[in-house]
Amino acid sequence: MNENDELITDAAIRETYEETGCKVKLTRALPISTVCLNNGETVVRVIFTADIIEENIKLDTN
Repeated sequence: MNENDELITDAAIRETYEETGCKVKLTRALPISTVCLNNGETVVRVIFTADIIEENIKLDTN
């Protein structure tokens, strides 16, 4: 989820780092799609491919 005026590409890089500990470089966007939720909302889904620049995966053992 992007925050305020954050670019979607910056959000993807940030979210990847927050969730995995990996720093990435986005390489391309896959086809954009829309998803209709049960509550009537429609969301736009953008999926990127990326290369790992720095890998620092930490497992949460809790």
